[in-house]
Amino acid sequence: MAQGGVLMIDEAYLLNGKNENDPGKIIVQLLMNLLADESQRDIAVVLCGYKEPMNELLETNPGLLSRFPNKFEFADFSVDELLEITSRRIEEYSYRFTVKAWQKYTDMIALAFSARDTETWGNARFIANQLERIYLQHATRCVKQPPKNHNDLLLITPEDIVPIEMPRRKNRIGFGV
Repeated sequence: MAQGGVLMIDEAYLLNGKNENDPGKIIVQLLMNLLADESQRDIAVVLCGYKEPMNELLETNPGLLSRFPNKFEFADFSVDELLEITSRRIEEYSYRFTVKAWQKYTDMIALAFSARDTETWGNARFIANQLERIYLQHATRCVKQPPKNHNDLLLITPEDIVPIEMPRRKNRIGFGV
C-alpha cells in the first residue's frame, strides 16, 4: 500500500526476533525483495529505532545493510525544546500552568533531562507521558475540589505536577567482564 509513497517502520529493531520462526524475519525478507526490485523505485522505506538495536538489525544480513546506506541520528531535544513541546501540547487543550506550577515543572524536566539514560530516553514521548500523568492528577484534584469557574478548571497548579518516573535501564543477566 505504500507504493508511490513512504513506508515508515518505527521500532524496526523488533523485526530482529531471536526465534527462527519470528514473523519479523519474513518482513525483513520482504523488505529485501522490495528494495532489490528496480521497478519499485517509487517507494521510500524508513526504519526507525534506537541506534544500537538498529545496528544489530542491519548487521543480521549484509544485503539489508547495503539497502539502507543512509543513516540519520537525531540528537535529544534540549530542555528548552521540551518545554516548547509542553507549551504547545497544553495549549491544544487550553490548559495553563500557574507561575509556581510552571517553575516546578521546568525544574523537574531539567532534572530528568540531566539524569536521562540515552538508551531509554523518549524525548517528546517522555513529555507526552508526563502531561498525561499531570492531566490525571489535575482531574482528580478537580473532582475533590471543584473549580469555581471555567477558567480555574483549565489551570494546572503545583499540586498537579506529580513526580517524574524516570525510565530505568533493564538489568542484564549474566557476568560482566
